Amino acid sequence: PLWQALAPHLAAASGDVLHVEIGEILRGAGDKWMTSAELAREVNRRGRYQKAEGTPVDAKQITARVGHARYRQLFEFRGEKSARRLRLKRGV
Repeated sequence: PLWQALAPHLAAASGDVLHVEIGEILRGAGDKWMTSAELAREVNRRGRYQKAEGTPVDAKQITARVGHARYRQLFEFRGEKSARRLRLKRGV
């Protein structure tokens, strides 16, 4: 799948990157839809991704990252931005 092909290269190129961490969390959740807030909590709990400022990741950052044109092909969305739920696209 696309995700497995991209993840090692993306992580190696730029360290532990947020969209890779989000993808790993969602992959572990199976087919479950998760909110940006749930994902932010899990990213912070795992402690593998850190913002440059050292502050915790928040839901807005998750929403912005998965909505970025560069990563949209990896994620499915449901709902409005304020209550968006997401998961990995099937086959990724």
